[in-house]
Amino acid sequence: MRNLIVCALFAVSTHLMAQPPADCQAGMAAFQQEEYKASIQPLTKCLALPLPPQTQAFVLRMRAQAFGEQSRYQEALADQQQSLALAKPEDVWPLIMLAVYHRGLKQYEEALAALKEAESYDEDGPGTGPGMAVAYHTGWTLQDMGLHQRAVETFTAAILKQPDYGWVFYRRALSYEALGDHLHARDDMAKAYKFIRPEGYNQEVIATLKQYGYTPKQKAQ
Repeated sequence: MRNLIVCALFAVSTHLMAQPPADCQAGMAAFQQEEYKASIQPLTKCLALPLPPQTQAFVLRMRAQAFGEQSRYQEALADQQQSLALAKPEDVWPLIMLAVYHRGLKQYEEALAALKEAESYDEDGPGTGPGMAVAYHTGWTLQDMGLHQRAVETFTAAILKQPDYGWVFYRRALSYEALGDHLHARDDMAKAYKFIRPEGYNQEVIATLKQYGYTPKQKAQ
């Protein structure tokens, strides 16, 4: 999902700036290559330019995600809020990312409020309404709050919308485990292992998979 957001932001910003200034171009290129730390300085210089409000809003969202990928959630939240003040969302993603930064700061009620607002926007094109991502991030927030039964129910709704998204099975497995339902946790972890690409692994995921008896898959060369 992260790569989808990266590509979407890059595509929209490139469209808004057909011939972007050098700093904007450098920041956007580093962002697209997921070199988030390196993207901060040129994006900051880009934002110092007299950009149209909508363009500034998208660059702010880009820098917000760059901060977020480094767990600099307070800075990410500030950029995302400023972006939303400049341009109303056209889909769910700006509000989902706002919720992600609130969740990173353990501001759970604010995260849930942002996700509730996202339900009034389309996710997969005009007229589609909220999709899997809103339910997934709502479940994740409930999980972080320790509300595991509600999280399981919300993850289940997300699975109905996209039954091949491995991360929702992974997260539901963690909530099942917290509820003591080891059978369903193992079943979900098997599906997570099947669907999650190794590019998405981090140390926590690798350790969890090993606990369930799975050898982490190797990235394609």
